[in-house]
Amino acid sequence: MKKNFFQLLLRFKQLGCNVIYANFNTMYVYTEKKTFAEAESHINFVLQNLKTTQLFQYMTLAPAEYWSILLFKDAYNFAGIKESNPTRVNNRWDVVLHLPAVTQKKFLYLTAEFILKVSRHNQKLLRQNHPAQGQQDQAEAMAGIEGDQSASKKEKMVENYMDAVDDIKKEEDHDYVSKLITQYFSHKIFDAVTDFIMKKSNEEIYQDDVVSDHEEDDEYGYEDQHEEYYEDDPN
Repeated sequence: MKKNFFQLLLRFKQLGCNVIYANFNTMYVYTEKKTFAEAESHINFVLQNLKTTQLFQYMTLAPAEYWSILLFKDAYNFAGIKESNPTRVNNRWDVVLHLPAVTQKKFLYLTAEFILKVSRHNQKLLRQNHPAQGQQDQAEAMAGIEGDQSASKKEKMVENYMDAVDDIKKEEDHDYVSKLITQYFSHKIFDAVTDFIMKKSNEEIYQDDVVSDHEEDDEYGYEDQHEEYYEDDPN
């Protein structure tokens, strides 16, 4: 089972997809396509090719959702914009439950703002560049399949080559995202953390004052009771 699973991941990679996360039930794949139509076409092409492979023909694979942008940490922490609902950011962050209550909404707000800014930037680039590489990319994938039908040595060479390329390749929006984080969100996060620390400090000071007031009240009350007791004592 595991061997077939790893063979499936390798085949997705050879067909031009980057596997972001995968288990026996779910797989997140990055196609590197710029439009929904190109991504859908490429996924359909990949699935059709897998059905013709004897090793995978008994597997049932179907796309559950397409994301125009996805910020992914793991299966329990991610957010993005779905193609089925492009007007809102869908958040699923389990890590939020482990943050202080006063910072949870701020975290969701900042991640959603980051996703929206990057998405709008990518849409602007798409309008400027008007990429038309769908057919060319599919032809290159077909050529890669034909080349993979040789010995296992060649497959290992292709796998190592793809790993090397992935390590040094930069996305088209890499510079924009880097500046966005260092020049904009770093300041916002710093301000949010500073506000949280100030509020926490003020709460602790207030609690200390309340405790001190109660202690003084108890002390005065104790003395008053003793004074009344001595006044009522016949001796």
